[in-house]
Amino acid sequence: MKKTYYGFCDLENLGRIERIDFSRYKKLYIFVGTHQKITEQEHLLLTLTQTEIIYVKSSGKDALDKVLILYLGKVNNESGPEVIFEIISKDRGFDVAKEILNSWGRIYQRNGSQKQNIDDKTRLFLALFSIKKENRPKHYNALVNFLKTTAICKNSHESLPIEFIFLMVQMNCIMIEKGRARDPYVLYCDPS
Repeated sequence: MKKTYYGFCDLENLGRIERIDFSRYKKLYIFVGTHQKITEQEHLLLTLTQTEIIYVKSSGKDALDKVLILYLGKVNNESGPEVIFEIISKDRGFDVAKEILNSWGRIYQRNGSQKQNIDDKTRLFLALFSIKKENRPKHYNALVNFLKTTAICKNSHESLPIEFIFLMVQMNCIMIEKGRARDPYVLYCDPS
């Protein structure tokens, strides 16, 4: 039976979205606390990776942790036995859930040390959208060359930049008109 990982990220505890290994998870749930903001670029990245964002509006003691555990139970009831749950957090308080989940036949682990093993397309996304909008490549060929010269593409297959551009167009992150690449206006929705 093939292992499938579902991630439950305590962003309050982890700190930054860039620390998540998106390629590891078939489903990823990110829990955002009241004192955290997600930037436009991060929101685009989460949309790109089909991640579910759960905004916890209460700021009570351990409110985010309690909501995360509720989701864990809900998803447990909806998931097959091949799914391994992984809580992405340095908070050892989540280890209490291990005994209960194991008694239900669910494999559970906590991963507090996410490494930078993100996939190539996510790295390209972060490289491109970390540049100020006015400094991003304006022409299609310049965009391809920028993507090819990033450290990610130097060791990757030749078609990766084209695949990435195609994906960005599908996601409406960039539009190409008459040989020019430009960013559409991205509406940032404030969850509050």
